[in-house]
Amino acid sequence: MITKAIIIGASTVGKTTLLKQLKAHTQLAISESDDKLISLNGGEFPKDYNYKRNVLAPKMVADVLLQKRIIFFSNVDYFTYQDLITARQRGFKLIQLILPREDMESRNNHRIKHERYDDLSIHFDRMEAYQKNIFDKDMIDKVITTNKPVESVLQELMDYLGDS
Repeated sequence: MITKAIIIGASTVGKTTLLKQLKAHTQLAISESDDKLISLNGGEFPKDYNYKRNVLAPKMVADVLLQKRIIFFSNVDYFTYQDLITARQRGFKLIQLILPREDMESRNNHRIKHERYDDLSIHFDRMEAYQKNIFDKDMIDKVITTNKPVESVLQELMDYLGDS
């Protein structure tokens, strides 16, 4: 069974939905970047982009890389390429969640309209470029496409982690 994994996905791919399902149905040690950033920022999500990226994110990454057991969900580009090399050296599996661009746009529009989210589409090109870059550099152990029912995605993830 895999006990150390970093699951990387762009906004809208379904990280939060999967995280909730895993927490409800497994005993795995699960955490995610937003919660860690909130904790490091005194209980509030950091609004200052540069502070989040340049001060808090490196602390979060350093902490994650020291864990003995963790399934960690992260948005793209918190982990540098060197961080991912270190993660693999420390026994982490790297899982990438992907979603076709038109589905990302659709989910983003739904979030804006029904869930009061900010428009994240302005970041999609950067997120997709990061995902392509780490994939092209053979950093990814498993790719899961998330444009299918949540149960199917969850089962694929559980099968890979060895906890089905």
